[in-house]
Amino acid sequence: MGPDTLRLVACGSVDAGKSSLIGRLLFEVGGIEADRLGDLGADPDFSRATDGLLAEREQGITIDVAHRSFRTAQRVYLLADAPGHDRYTRNMVHAASTADLALLVVDATEGVTLQGFRHLFIARLLGVRQFLVAINKMDRVAYDGARFAMLSEQLAIWLTPECRLTVVPTVAPHGGNLRHPAPEMPWYEGPTLLDALAVADVSRAQAALRMPVEWVGRADETRFYGMSLRSGNLKVGDKVLVQPQGGLVQVKRIAVGWEAVNEAFVGQAVSISFNETVDVGRGDLISAVDSPATVSQGVDAFLIWMGDASLVPGRRYRLKLATRTITAVVSEILCCLDPESGRETPADRLGLNEIGLCRLAFENMVACDRYCDNKATGSFILIDPITAETIAAGVIVQAHGTRNIPWQTMGVDRAARIKLTDQRPRVLWFTGLSGAGKSTLADLVERRLHAAGRLTYLLDGDNLRHGLTRDLGFSEADRVENIRRVAEVARMFLDAGLIVLVSLISPYRADRLAARERMVTGDFIEIFVDTPLEVCEERDPKGLYIKARQGKITHFTGISAPYEEPVAPEIHLQTVGRTPDELADRVVSYLNGNLR
Repeated sequence: MGPDTLRLVACGSVDAGKSSLIGRLLFEVGGIEADRLGDLGADPDFSRATDGLLAEREQGITIDVAHRSFRTAQRVYLLADAPGHDRYTRNMVHAASTADLALLVVDATEGVTLQGFRHLFIARLLGVRQFLVAINKMDRVAYDGARFAMLSEQLAIWLTPECRLTVVPTVAPHGGNLRHPAPEMPWYEGPTLLDALAVADVSRAQAALRMPVEWVGRADETRFYGMSLRSGNLKVGDKVLVQPQGGLVQVKRIAVGWEAVNEAFVGQAVSISFNETVDVGRGDLISAVDSPATVSQGVDAFLIWMGDASLVPGRRYRLKLATRTITAVVSEILCCLDPESGRETPADRLGLNEIGLCRLAFENMVACDRYCDNKATGSFILIDPITAETIAAGVIVQAHGTRNIPWQTMGVDRAARIKLTDQRPRVLWFTGLSGAGKSTLADLVERRLHAAGRLTYLLDGDNLRHGLTRDLGFSEADRVENIRRVAEVARMFLDAGLIVLVSLISPYRADRLAARERMVTGDFIEIFVDTPLEVCEERDPKGLYIKARQGKITHFTGISAPYEEPVAPEIHLQTVGRTPDELADRVVSYLNGNLR
């Protein structure tokens, strides 16, 4: 990328005229191919020049990020046209992540919408400090200078002092104030849109060396490592740091493709080898010795939530930072941010497109940076472990630093306890609706195991509410914490060599998966006690369904809160037409022969 290349993201609400403005801008600089001009019609519809997807043309909105490049006498421009619809905010996040400047298009008749403020806020979170705002459709407000001044002042108040703001009144279809001044607005004496783009700052601070390891190979007894230079530069003979483990090594060889080179630069994919033998794997980070990343087991970060289901503290997600993927827990939502006012408000969850400052804990140590210091290692995504969908983008505000609490190794371990008990410990996790028969079946199974000489313990959800979880309610957040506590206790009993029976509604798949991941592979047995809702209501042994239907109990699973059935449980017990003894025998039969 040349030194005078400006990267910009174009954003704004649906129907603000963004596609038309960009299309006309491309037309003004000769950026539309001659064979496409005819597609715009006799009375040119410049939005068709950028909306390339069939769905975009049919719906009249931008869905995907469209990348365009054009050139003027002053410089080269790389433009990412981001969608305006709130359902595609995640695409805007991607488009803004590498931008030097954000071009926001505002409908003069509507003013700056919540989505417009959200786009500005996201761009600012992602490090953009230059903002160019086109107050478009000025012809719809009779070229009213007072209207323009009011919107300009609203924007100036919103932006923080370190941001640079330029506001231009435009009429996209006619090209007013895009390249040439619009005669209909003699009161405007500022730059045209292209003039403002021509003087935008393209200087970029040089960040320290960061190279996330992508793959490991071997040739002629030499181990080499494939990676991309995300920041900094690298020379043969340089001393570098391998993180998070902290080994210091010297670069022996650098290759770009098959060609050996003495130096590598930002953006290049390289393979390197070291003079020393070192344990390096995918996800590790090669850093500058004099400016290393922070090795951390947790961070405070801004999260831009993209999931349809809300973010609830305590739930486990997959976190991908550069080439490293680990399990992470959002332990706390510190505040939710209003993109329109900038105010911070308390929150116990984040909904679609909401932005919050959150505290995250990592399962393993991670080398990372503050986003303001290094974008490559200061940003991450969260992935739903069940659907594999990206549900949040995050930028790190502060790393917590290395935790100095090592695990204390004891003389009597799990293997010793298993030898003493002469059984393989397991967790039998009974899940199902209230009234499905979980506690009854768990009790019967424990009785049979106890009679057979097995060492067991039953953790029943109702009984635990009298002690371990007595401080928790039944909101989604409290349910997550409830299951976290029970799973941790079950894991300790498992380590003690016991067969642990857990009877919990545990309505969410993500929470049951989190419990499973706390155990050794194969030790967690999910048992779905499958009883239809109408049967559970008919039984209603505690009168809870009646109260729930009357609205006296809120967040009641199956009535006012969802139950997500297991997808592939180890044991699926369909209770209708079968006796409890038959079902208990089936569980015990599953275990027989697998406990020693």
